[in-house]
Amino acid sequence: SVGNNLTLYANNAERMRISSSGKVGIGTSSPEKTLHINSGTGNIGIRVESSDSEAEIEFMDSTTTGTLQSPRIGGVGDSLFMQTNGSERMRISSSGNVGIGTTSPVSIGGHTGVLTLHGNNATAIVLKDNVSRKDIRLDDGNLSVRDSAGVSHLMVTDGGKVGIGTASPLAKLEVNGGG
Repeated sequence: SVGNNLTLYANNAERMRISSSGKVGIGTSSPEKTLHINSGTGNIGIRVESSDSEAEIEFMDSTTTGTLQSPRIGGVGDSLFMQTNGSERMRISSSGNVGIGTTSPVSIGGHTGVLTLHGNNATAIVLKDNVSRKDIRLDDGNLSVRDSAGVSHLMVTDGGKVGIGTASPLAKLEVNGGG
């Protein structure tokens, strides 16, 4: 012990310290947070390892409804995942593909870095700035671009028909509206 701190030594060097305020320092003699790790010149400061099929870090605060619902970040194989409310929400595969709502992000034609969004009924990408919002939406096989009121300005149907200004194109290309 040094002063009111608890210190652990190995090979005549300080390796860990618990300060009088309860902060734990590994590789540092002046921990600034509850757990402060300084790996020195090593790039990896923490390893979370499990002999099970995945390793996770769990996050809980005073409003978390229980350990099964707690947010988590983990690894399975060479992939990274994020979980909320007991379900996996996002995965980055070992090939660099990203899946949201799926545990199996796909690659297209051998390309990597593909983003896969999977929803049960519809999937949407919401684009928003300080002025307006637009949705790119896949719903029942139809791809549309909609405004914040849900009005479709561009529709590509599952059958390959394209509508501009109409949500129900009857021809291969249908343009509706003036101006």
